[in-house]
Amino acid sequence: MLRRVGLASSVVSSLQRIWKCSYLSTNTKVHLYQALVMSVLLYGAETWTLLAAYVGTLEAFHMKCQRQMLNIHWWDHITNA
Repeated sequence: MLRRVGLASSVVSSLQRIWKCSYLSTNTKVHLYQALVMSVLLYGAETWTLLAAYVGTLEAFHMKCQRQMLNIHWWDHITNA
């Protein structure tokens, strides 16, 4: 599972130009995220034994990707709601 997170993280980092692109809508970026990143992340997920630690890792990765798509930095105070 951690290998898949690493591979998906490399896909996210290779798409930095797309995340920073101002003329693409957020909706388009979300569709690209679901098609390119989530497909790499969840490949073979039906065989995983889902532990609580893995759920936390997946949620942290997902939040990190959302922050990159929306250009929100770690020092910005924005609630999860």
